[in-house]
Amino acid sequence: MPITIHTPWGDRKEHKEMEGFAKLHGLQFSEGDAFGLGMLPFSVLQGGDSNGCKFVVYGTWNEINAWAFVAWQMDRDNDGSDSYQYFTCGAAPVPADCPRLEIHSSSALARAFKRVGLGTQPVPFESDAFNRAFKVTGSDLKFAHDMVSEQMIEWLLANGKGWHFCISGRYALVYRNRERHDAEQTGQVLDLVVGFYRQIPDVIASLYPLNAPQMTPQLAAEMARAEAAGFHPQVPGSTPAPIPTTIPIGPAGGATGTMTITGIRELGVEMNGGRLVQMDMEVTPDGSRPYHLAQPVLVMPDHADRVKPGARLAVRIDPQNPAQLTVDWAAGAS
Repeated sequence: MPITIHTPWGDRKEHKEMEGFAKLHGLQFSEGDAFGLGMLPFSVLQGGDSNGCKFVVYGTWNEINAWAFVAWQMDRDNDGSDSYQYFTCGAAPVPADCPRLEIHSSSALARAFKRVGLGTQPVPFESDAFNRAFKVTGSDLKFAHDMVSEQMIEWLLANGKGWHFCISGRYALVYRNRERHDAEQTGQVLDLVVGFYRQIPDVIASLYPLNAPQMTPQLAAEMARAEAAGFHPQVPGSTPAPIPTTIPIGPAGGATGTMTITGIRELGVEMNGGRLVQMDMEVTPDGSRPYHLAQPVLVMPDHADRVKPGARLAVRIDPQNPAQLTVDWAAGAS
């Protein structure tokens, strides 16, 4: 049976405020966890007897792709009663494959004690002021000192009081226990996660490069969950499946509609003469309501000038699977 989660001051108010923030700033909003943020490699997103994420604001913030969202944990007591914790979170992908590192504001440690330092060790720094203000733990001491530069220490001392900053794998996370008016502070958590991202030393990307993953029990479990959700993840080391030349092709004669490109992120990959991008789009079937779609697309040179944010293209949509569609390039664009 699904669990319905309500924050103490009401979902309706938070939903309205965060959705309104997204519209005001040209971002997107998802009531549920459309991105699988709960699977990111951070303990605050995976604790409790049950957990999840909701109210996701996402898009490009100060030129960085980021998410702002609410995470929750539920613990069931021996008497059968449930207790909940809520967290204000911001996350962003990083161009490196990083060991686990946690930077916890001392002023927020008491409420985060259960999550601090599991599988890591304390990392001291030369700055006494920083050591008093923050507790740093990491799984790799060298990475911790490579990552927490003098510039980052100065930025954290100026901006990080009351917040937790984490990096693990290919993602950075900023969070704190959710406070009553945090829905009105969505911009603050986006500013913090983008600010944290910008303090990552440039050398990190070369010292800890994004490498092809190796098959592990954890990756196998994640792939199984992805398969159950309808995705088809690639087994490490196997021959990649062909990349579609536009968006996955639906059946000929599918339903007509339009697609408006709301965002494009370059993935730095070229193949078959085109470039691979992550595309966000709003798809509107003729006579029906619009829906959001985000997926990788191979853009060929012949169409490059028409694939840009704001472009409106004619599409044909598989009525049995709305995620399967093809662009009708002959129909023109606006």
